[in-house]
Amino acid sequence: MADDRNDDRDPDRDDDELRDMLSQFLSGNGASIDPSRLAGAAGLPNDPASIQALLGQLQNALMNPGGGINWDIAEQQARQLAADGGHAVTPAERASLDQAFHVASLWLDQATGVAAVATLGYAGMLLGPPVIGFLADHVGLQGALVLLIAAMGAIAVGARAAAR
Repeated sequence: MADDRNDDRDPDRDDDELRDMLSQFLSGNGASIDPSRLAGAAGLPNDPASIQALLGQLQNALMNPGGGINWDIAEQQARQLAADGGHAVTPAERASLDQAFHVASLWLDQATGVAAVATLGYAGMLLGPPVIGFLADHVGLQGALVLLIAAMGAIAVGARAAAR
């Protein structure tokens, strides 16, 4: 929200002011930081409650540097944020979403099927000549080509059986 920001201020002066406030905060004197001043210096919306909560979290994180992330608090905040923005889903919305997911799964099935066939085709192009060459060394070129035709027939019969 542009009207909540202090856009008419000098950015160099704001940088110095922000640097001074952060120095004061990091030295352990964070209680004296004015949240609205910090928001103005950082170019953030002027919401003192949010800035005060941010300062509290930052100060807590700095006081416990070896503790890492408190996953219980992170989960609690995530659940709270999800609940704040959540709303009850009507049966019509649910039906619409179910239909959209069904259509998406149909498309995804087709897309992954095409990808699998393309991958097998590419593998066949890469591996076919060396395999035929290997077979030709052992059974001759005519024998290798007969084995290739037999393998293709076996694949066709197997595909027909798998389709049933």
